[in-house]
Parts: sequence; C-alpha cells; structure tokens
Amino acid sequence: MKVTGFTIVRNAVRYDYPVVESIRSALPLVDEMLVAVGNSCDGTRDLVAGIDDPKLRIIDTVWDDTLRKGGTILAQQTNLAMDACQGDWLLYLQADEVLHEQDTERIRRAMQRNLQRRWVEGLTFRYHHFRADYWIRDPLPYRRQVRIVRGGIGVRSHGDACGFRIHGRRLRTAPTGAWVYHYGYVKPPQQMSAKMDYFLSLYDGRQVAPGSESAAAQYAWDLATCEAYRGSHPQVMAQRIASKDWQTPQVELLPRWRNSRFWKGMYMKNTRALRRWARVAGLLGAMLCAVLCALVAKPARAASPPNILLIAIDDLNDWVGCLGGHPQSSTPHIDALASRSVLFTNAHCQAPVCNPSRTSFLTGMRPSTTGVYLNNVWFRSTPLNRKRVTLPQYFRQHGYATLTAGKIFHGSRVDDPSFEVVGPRPGQRLPIDEQVIEDVPTKSKLWDFGPQRYAEDKFPDAVVASWAVEQLQQSFDRPFLMAVGFYRPHVPLYAPQRLFDALPVDTVQLPPVLENDRADLPEAALQLTANPTPPPHQWFVETGRWAAAVQAYHAAVRFTDEQVGRVLAALQSSPYADNTIVVLLSDQGFHLGEKQRWAKQSLWERSTRVPFIVHVPENGAQGQRCDAPVELLSVFPTLVELAELPPLDALEGVSLQPLLADPDTTWERPAITTYQPNNHAVRSRHFRYIRYADGAEELYDHRNDPHEWYNLANLAEYDHVKAEHARWLPQRNAPDLGAK
Repeated sequence: MKVTGFTIVRNAVRYDYPVVESIRSALPLVDEMLVAVGNSCDGTRDLVAGIDDPKLRIIDTVWDDTLRKGGTILAQQTNLAMDACQGDWLLYLQADEVLHEQDTERIRRAMQRNLQRRWVEGLTFRYHHFRADYWIRDPLPYRRQVRIVRGGIGVRSHGDACGFRIHGRRLRTAPTGAWVYHYGYVKPPQQMSAKMDYFLSLYDGRQVAPGSESAAAQYAWDLATCEAYRGSHPQVMAQRIASKDWQTPQVELLPRWRNSRFWKGMYMKNTRALRRWARVAGLLGAMLCAVLCALVAKPARAASPPNILLIAIDDLNDWVGCLGGHPQSSTPHIDALASRSVLFTNAHCQAPVCNPSRTSFLTGMRPSTTGVYLNNVWFRSTPLNRKRVTLPQYFRQHGYATLTAGKIFHGSRVDDPSFEVVGPRPGQRLPIDEQVIEDVPTKSKLWDFGPQRYAEDKFPDAVVASWAVEQLQQSFDRPFLMAVGFYRPHVPLYAPQRLFDALPVDTVQLPPVLENDRADLPEAALQLTANPTPPPHQWFVETGRWAAAVQAYHAAVRFTDEQVGRVLAALQSSPYADNTIVVLLSDQGFHLGEKQRWAKQSLWERSTRVPFIVHVPENGAQGQRCDAPVELLSVFPTLVELAELPPLDALEGVSLQPLLADPDTTWERPAITTYQPNNHAVRSRHFRYIRYADGAEELYDHRNDPHEWYNLANLAEYDHVKAEHARWLPQRNAPDLGAK
C-alpha cells in the first residue's frame, strides 16, 4: 500500500500557519509528502524546505489572481498538487490542520481495511476547531471532512478545497474514527484579522496584498458559542502551544446544553442551509420557509436508518464463553454474536445495582448526577430527573417505532414516553415456580436456586424471546428500536432440569477464593458491601450448597443464552438482518463467593464487569476484541451517532464509534462505577482504584492480580497511579434521592 500526502501553502510565515507541524504530523503515514508552495513573499519555501525529510517533495506554483472568487483558487491549487501525486491513497491536509499521533495507527488501519473495498473512494475525519486559544473549541463548524482519497480514480478538489467530488458527485466514504485538529483561528487578534482579510479576498475578488490587510484589536467572532477543550493536542504542536504570547479574551465557556448562544448558532446555521436548498429548488416562499425552519430540529437522515435491537441481561457477569470468566461457561449464541461484532472485554456498569445501572445507561447520566443510587426511587418521580429524555424516547422522537418486553427499566416498569409498544413482562418469579431450598437464611423470596419442571415455553425469558421473535416477523414501515430484557441469571436461579443435568453438581468448579482476602480491606469497604439480602457466604460453605448455587447460575445463563439465540436467529431470517445494529449487555455482574460474598452491590470487578457486544452491519472491525475500559454510559451516545441522529450534548457518556471503527485505537478514558453517594471505582486498562466517601482507598493491578486479592493502596510507590486515577472521580455527588 502506497500513501502519498499533499498540501498547498502560500505566505505561511506572514499569516502564521502551522504548516511545519501539519506536514510533520502526516509524515509517519506517508511514503512521500508533496507540498505545493505558491508564490510567496515571506520565505515560506525556505520554511518548508527546512523540514529536511527525505519523504518531502516541493513543487513551486503560481496562484492565478483571476480566480479570486468563491475560493476557487484553493481548489485549483489543490488539484495541481493532487495531480502530481501517485499512490493507493492520497492524504490531504490543509496548512492549518494537524493529525494527532494517537490516531496514526487508527488511520493506517482504516486505509488497509478499505484498500480492497473498491467502492470506498474516500475516508473521513472528525474535527476539533479551535478559536483564539488552544483550549477553546468551536463546535459549530463542519464536523467531518474527507481527508484521504483513493488515488487514480479521478477525484477532484471541489469548491474552495474543503471537499472532494468524483464525476460531479460526492465520494462514497468510510470513517477513519480519527480527528483533524484545526488551528487556523488560533492567533493574536490583529494577526487573525489580517489573515482573515487576506483569506476572504480569495472569495470576494478583492486584491489584498500582504502588508495592506486590515487589522483589528479584537476577535470578530462570538466566543460565547464555544466550549472548553480538555483533551490533548498533537505532540508536534507542543512548542507552538507553549510559546503562545497573547491574552485570551475572558469568556464563560458553558456546556452545550446550557449554552443558549450555541443553540442560536445551530438554529441560524441550519436555517441558512434550508433556505439555500429552497432557493435551488425554486420553492423559497414565506410559508415554506416557516415550515422548513420548524423542521430544523429534525434534520434529514440517511434513506435507510438502521434498526436497533437492544438485548439487556440481568446480573450476567463474565461467565460467558467469549470472556472466559469461568471454564465451564457455555454460551454458544452469545459467543456467535461476539464473533461477528466488537466484543468489549473491559466493559463496566455505572452502578452495581439494577435500578441505578439501568437508569444510567438509559438516560446517559451517571448515578452521581441523577441521585439514583439504589432500587428505591423511580427517576421520573424526582424533580431533578422527571424530564430527562431516555434512549428509546429520543429515538421515538426522531421517528423510530419503539418496542419493549421483559426487564428494561428496573422492576419491568413501563415508561410511557419511551415505548409505544409494550410486550409481556413476566417478572423474576412466577406463581407456578416451586421453592427448591426451604432453609435459605434471608427474608427475600427471590433467593432460591434449582430446577423447575414446567413447560419450557412458560419460563419468563422464553416468553420474552417468543414475543421478540414474533415482532421480527412483522412488517415495519419505519425504523425500529426493540429493547428485549431477559430476567436470568438474576435470582431466583431457575432453569429447566436438562440444563442442571448437563453440568452435574459434583463436577462444578468453584470460583477461586482467598481465605484472608478481606484482611487488607478498609472498614468503609466492609460496611458498604455488608448486604443482608443474600445468604452469607458462610452458609453456602457450611451447608454444602456452594456448588449447587454455582451450578444453578450456569444453568440459568445457559437458558438465557438459548433465548438470545432464538431472537438472533429470527433477526437473521428477517428482512432487517442487514440493517440492524445489535447491542447486548448486562446491567451488572454478580458474586458467587468471590471476596466471600454473594450478589452484587460492590465496587469490585466481579460486580462491575459486564458482557458488552456491539454488532454494526458491514463494520470492518467485526469479530474483534477491544480491551479498552468502556462504560455502559456510552450506549446512548454511540447509538445516536450510529443512527446519525442529532447529538445530545447533555449526555455524560461518550460515543464508542472510534473503537468500533478500530478496536485497537488509543483510548484514554477509564470506566467509572458508583455505589451510593461519593463511593467510586475507576477502572483503567490495568488498574482498579476505589475511593470511598470517608477517603479510604483500594488499588489493584490486574496484570498481576486479576482476582483483586492484594490491595496496593497503602504502598507509596503507587501514589502516582492513585493520583492519575483520582482525577477522573466525579466532581458532582448528588444527594441520594431515595434516602428516607
């Protein structure tokens, strides 16, 4: 695979273009870097030649001043440069655009992945636009652009060189998942004004020579539409950023959801676009303009929006075959889905309890923000959360049919704004269920385990699966979001007798437990995890029922896996198979004796780690594993981006689209789990850091201690690790809205 990079530049010194940084950021990706240097008056050619890299090739061009309208000179110069390039892929960067080194491998893999996909003519990048300062980001300009095009197929630069066309049409593209860092508007006010006066002359036809530009003491933009940038910059920009010598204007940078200036800008941007379309069509009129402006909140989407199948499983830990959590796990249907999807092997819930976990991923908000920490409060009943928009509700607002059955919200509760079709919700325990263990030391009627001998089609999850199969055999006149919630392996651990027979109790392998595991735990950990609902671990050991309970959990998991298989088989045989995104997840994990306890309600790995699988049709990364730490909080923004719906900036999760495009890409964020106010776990790729409300800490290195047996928090040599993780702790800790 040969890759050639190219760019154009003129008067880069006078107008302070970061062209050297731009070129250097592209060099690791290209075999040759071609720079078309226009006739300049400031030593631009010497600046570029000073890069002194064997990959660099300079061609000298003369800009035609008769093309100073609409920016066409920029496209003409870009085409001159592109015509001098040869390669399978041509990488184009404008002189103020820079690539981040953390995206290098991601970009390379995107080119390799799409090399033989001849229908892919270009690769797109996402954008960070900076204004006035390196830490002020403008979210209003274009979000994506083509910056890699296939060589030798007749691609031409279009308009003012921001985009490309082939035979007059847009290119067929695939995403790289990488970012372009756009620094063209980060300069002192007077230099910025001079640069803009000259640059705009390329559009309006004026003759503005270097040295005759207008200059202003203030920026011409409304920085109040911008937002703070907290990410990293490309390393090649470090010296330039450090040498910034002008004062940034004082402006309050609000989050988008609170920023009325941003939303006004979005409204005006979309309104102008709609009016432009109307003029082209010859339909501009007062009535039509009013109708189109009313539709700004519902921008056009692709002709065939994807369907969504969300499968939520209750209390399923990593005891599934594809995660290898237990050697006797048997989940062939979940494993088959993972084999054609992206499997997130380091995924974690945001709360180790059903209600707050589900509230979190369905609203896209952390428990520390909603104040929903336990099972005793319905989020709609609280003033803080009453008007929150849920994932299915948002899709419903954008034209999707929304359907559900089983347990999606806690307690199988129906949320009327979320779903328009509600199927069966049998619950955790049926009237026909018979108690198996009579002497369980708990007041909860759910704590039981063993076989049930009634017809299999009456088991709660079989009923839910049958409904889902029926729905997938129906015809839909619009895209759908179907949420299917399975009850097992939540207690009671019931399944058909045949699944208990498949794993005889005397062959069951118990999970590893360290006798003195709890000796190095802080008192806060012991108190927080003292759960009176499940039987104590000592009871399972002394009565000899530990193996039987583990057997029952495996049996329940296997039955749920069979129901997942039925639903997926129905999808595969339906007309929707090639246009349906499938997400499979569990709301939290489950202890079966690990750390000498049962159930969940802890900040340890066994409670927080969950299966999380995302299948996107035609995704080039299908069948791959991703070990980056991710959160269920990302489900909402990820599906919004995949469905190309308008982004919801109020969401606290981030889209996983970069990892879906390239599971090996750099990922700096950890996963955070919260259990009751101000108790948090931060899970990175290698470590788990826990801080309790009283300041007590735990730290585990999963490279050497996958069972979290050895607390390293009191060792001074790990202070820097704790500090790095502590910076991710939520700064907001809402009061417990369920507190009495």
